[in-house]
Amino acid sequence: MNTSFFYNPVPLYRNALEPLVIQEVNRQVDRLPAKLLKFVEIEKIKAQAIAYALNRLPAMYATSERGWEFQQHKAQEKYGRKIMEVVRQGLAAIQLDPLIPVWNMFAPENACVISLPEAPENRPVSL
Repeated sequence: MNTSFFYNPVPLYRNALEPLVIQEVNRQVDRLPAKLLKFVEIEKIKAQAIAYALNRLPAMYATSERGWEFQQHKAQEKYGRKIMEVVRQGLAAIQLDPLIPVWNMFAPENACVISLPEAPENRPVSL
């Protein structure tokens, strides 16, 4: 039995929700206060929010252009609001989890501005 795995850089299948989630993450991050964005590594925040959201949405894969168009339409119609909701939850969850290294703590201008919670009674800065 051949157990080798061949990686094809051109995917034969794609999740129709990915571009919709990416678009929504970009939209919501763009609406965050500029002051807050100075304290975070934006690309890490986006990547984690995308992963968070996709892990809470159904997979909607397509293997053809026709299937892609069908899945895109279905995803927008059926999951548009859910995408907005889970992206918002993802951005909030990232902020609340001190184990996720997304905060740019070592930038000189941030030295005394943000502290991650050490105990449940401490509250982090809100998004």
